[in-house]
Amino acid sequence: MVVCSKMAEGIFAMIVDNHPVSYATVQSYAQNMRMPTLIPMGTGSSPNDDYNYDISLLPSTTEAIADVIRHFRWSIVYYLFDSNDGLVRLEKMFELFSDPTKDHVSLIIRARRITNASDCYELLRKIDRYRKDPVPLKRIILDLSSIEAYEKVLHQVGMITSYMKI
Repeated sequence: MVVCSKMAEGIFAMIVDNHPVSYATVQSYAQNMRMPTLIPMGTGSSPNDDYNYDISLLPSTTEAIADVIRHFRWSIVYYLFDSNDGLVRLEKMFELFSDPTKDHVSLIIRARRITNASDCYELLRKIDRYRKDPVPLKRIILDLSSIEAYEKVLHQVGMITSYMKI
């Protein structure tokens, strides 16, 4: 009701959080009212959607990551994420690789949600010790919600010292 009353007052754009639970509703309002929707993060609708009203203030990196995977012809990646936004990007990644005949790449995505960036060492060790991968190198994509989360994860594996910074 609040959205409808604000639209009746004459607002001409919305700034919204693209939470997976409510985003479809916001999209529906904006589409029907032909109202631009500003999204702080880049995980809104994709360029292939029929929906035309998203303006992402931060471009999505999902397509760029998919291009890297295609270029190097990776067959298995580990996708570690810590937020609902990361989950949305993971879903987009599955969508981008849903047709292996189109991409000429058959990709296995092993996804894990990190619940605590300060305490994910065991998860990383399990990935490192997993021997059933047909390729010896582990390709790990970190989709974390903050620089601090990246620093915590990288510190646990010895990749952040006083000489190295993100």
